[in-house]
Amino acid sequence: MLDPDRINLDELCQALEDHSDLTSWWLDPTTGALHMFGDGMWDGRAVEEAMRAYARWFGVTDPAEIDKWGIVGLLHDFDYEQNPTEDTHLHVGGRILRERGYPDEIVEAICSHADYMSIPRDTPLKKAIYACDELVGFIGAVVK
Repeated sequence: MLDPDRINLDELCQALEDHSDLTSWWLDPTTGALHMFGDGMWDGRAVEEAMRAYARWFGVTDPAEIDKWGIVGLLHDFDYEQNPTEDTHLHVGGRILRERGYPDEIVEAICSHADYMSIPRDTPLKKAIYACDELVGFIGAVVK
């Protein structure tokens, strides 16, 4: 589980800055709240850390590849606040990611975490984002 006391705030700020054009989508315009933000735990950041751990578990050693897994976790729900339905979530997000030049491997992995997208989970990256999203959600529900 992600330990909020061990979060490297510099790394978090850099990740948010690097992807600020997308992470700003998390902001609820009426409340300013971040998606799944509460009790010191942020869903996107927690899934990012879980994805990095699973990359290493799958034997990934290249730092750039581990970062790619982390970005998939960080951005997996970037469009959810504004697109919370099966008809919009990830359909809109996938289009935005493609328009902004994200590699197909990242876009497809992100989109694969929802069953309704019907994308086969045929790579360790796709299997991991599905599992990590569910696992982090479960942990969040149990600790509340």
